[in-house]
Amino acid sequence: MSSNRLYRIVLLCLVICAVNSTFGMEEHIQCGRRKLSTVYLIRNGTDAIVEEWPWHVTIFHLKGDKLEYACGGSILDQNTILTAAHCVTRISGVIHRSRISVQLGRTELTEEQDYIQSHDVQEIIVHPQFSPNSVAHDIAL
Repeated sequence: MSSNRLYRIVLLCLVICAVNSTFGMEEHIQCGRRKLSTVYLIRNGTDAIVEEWPWHVTIFHLKGDKLEYACGGSILDQNTILTAAHCVTRISGVIHRSRISVQLGRTELTEEQDYIQSHDVQEIIVHPQFSPNSVAHDIAL
């Protein structure tokens, strides 16, 4: 196993531990604060404002010659995105990295904006105990 893959697996484990240990203790979290102070709920939806969610990415799947929105994700570092395992897998297994695009800065799913950054995927790491039949271990890098 390469040291880069091992690093990412350890990072995944640390993220899981951090989420478990800080759940419900948001007032102690300092990193990842939004520039705007207004809090919006996903329910009923509210339009996103540029720079409002700087750690969020959109994940698209290549279907034929078109990109189709699949899921969101969170930036952990300059090379790592945290998302749900079901976002990067199918019944047949992990989707090939060349069939996934990660985009930063998107506030509209159907409109192109000048400030969107698109990135190819280098590697996909799915939790080893993930099963599409359960929500347990539904996490990937």
